[in-house]
Amino acid sequence: MKQINKKDILIFIITISICWIFSEYISNYEYFVWRKEIDIFSVISLLITSSIGIYIAVYLNKSIEASKFEKELIIEEVKKIKPIILEIKQGLLDNKLEFNTTINNFKKMGSRLSEIDQLNKILSFNLNVDDIIEDYRILKRNITGISPLVTGEDKLKYIEFGDEIKRSDSISLIDKIGENLIRLASTAYRS
Repeated sequence: MKQINKKDILIFIITISICWIFSEYISNYEYFVWRKEIDIFSVISLLITSSIGIYIAVYLNKSIEASKFEKELIIEEVKKIKPIILEIKQGLLDNKLEFNTTINNFKKMGSRLSEIDQLNKILSFNLNVDDIIEDYRILKRNITGISPLVTGEDKLKYIEFGDEIKRSDSISLIDKIGENLIRLASTAYRS
């Protein structure tokens, strides 16, 4: 439950006080004299208007909260992908990618990108996820399509790049994916 802070209480009290003073000031003029009798039609009209106002306020609040939650889902998925990207990039820079870890990271990254794409389609955010997914597929093909270095026990241990150009292309591609994910998260936040 949300706690009410002192500033909100003070603003509420000041607002009520100003409204009370204004109504007292206005009621001193003959044109604004309050009638002591109220007909049933006025009471029903007042109740219906108040009920509609409360319903609209509650509905708008729920709609705003739902939209905020949906945006947070996309931003959280991007935050989960960021460490994976950094780990792959560090492995590329060190030229020492562990085969099993890299394959696992690509699986995680693919599932996160798939979730972002599904959220984008379901929620109609119109975010450009297709370019990121295409870059991801190219990066995955560049890295995992390379023959792994075989160690003494015939276990797949490290991915070795014989071609420096392919390695540098993969580094620039992973930077591009990271930048596009940040852009995607900021677009989701603003929409």
